Amino acid sequence: MTQIFISVHDQDLILQLEKNRCFRNIKKYKYIFLGKRPIDKLKKLKNKVIIARDLKNNIEEQKCMFDYTGWYALVKNNLIKEKYVTIVHYDCLLKEGFDETINKTFKEHPDCVISFQPHLLTCDYFISEEFASVIIPACKEVYNIDIRKIVDEAIQRGDKYWPGGGSFACSKEWLEKYVDWVEPMKPLLMQDKMCSHNVERAMKFFDLVHNIQEEYLPDIMEHIFNAAHDQAYQPEEIKIAQRKRFDDFINGRLFSQDEIQKLSFAEKIFSVKNMGVHKCLTLFGLKLKIKSQKLLIRELINERNLLAQERDSLVEERNKLLAERNSYIK
Repeated sequence: MTQIFISVHDQDLILQLEKNRCFRNIKKYKYIFLGKRPIDKLKKLKNKVIIARDLKNNIEEQKCMFDYTGWYALVKNNLIKEKYVTIVHYDCLLKEGFDETINKTFKEHPDCVISFQPHLLTCDYFISEEFASVIIPACKEVYNIDIRKIVDEAIQRGDKYWPGGGSFACSKEWLEKYVDWVEPMKPLLMQDKMCSHNVERAMKFFDLVHNIQEEYLPDIMEHIFNAAHDQAYQPEEIKIAQRKRFDDFINGRLFSQDEIQKLSFAEKIFSVKNMGVHKCLTLFGLKLKIKSQKLLIRELINERNLLAQERDSLVEERNKLLAERNSYIK
């Protein structure tokens, strides 16, 4: 049986999630409260909320590590009492049969890691400069691992995905070993404000290095994405759909098939199976890339035309000099 924890950083969100029974599709769970925000309203929920900063072993002052601080707290304070653990964000819609499907998967694949958001290994943002700038040199310095080589070899073997999104299920043993694997690299990782994205990608590197099986279950969870996390590079239609969908979720309006089907065109793009927001962002990114390539081509054409004009003027000047030379020879 898997033990479920929900990571969250705001007490008002917890109150609203509980009031509207947003996790009604799972039988038992606890919140793990991350960060330094107020907790005065959570007294009545003390048996349902773990305050990470109050634990003996916590790294909440390392706020740039985000979700990892919760994983660390669960492991280093021995809070995982089952063989398996599931950790999800507070803004995730857990579908009916969520925990049953996870338990069934672990019964079939006891040593696997489960992800609910598969992302392509070949996507631009996997080991990009923006999201993986420190984990690659850290793996090299601490473990002498060439990440790009390992990933390329995995792709050649037919491996297609990496577990994104920060929500996953694994054995207690896997999480303990993963945290211990990350810890020596942490001083290097924390040099980058995006280090939490680096740690998220490092899960794939850890699995590849240790030959760990991954299973993907995108049908049982949807990461809604809180509108507070809008990114500048998101298309406006995605932002609008994202805000509305999170509002529907937090107010308990996403628990019937009729309600789930009532989506605008943009929302349908946002929630397409196996795609999610990152796929939309990837498509948007491709559009920007194509646009930039078109601009580059246009600039190259302009530069070519200028060079051609310069060449013609040089040819003309050369012909004048040749003509002048010939006149002297005569």
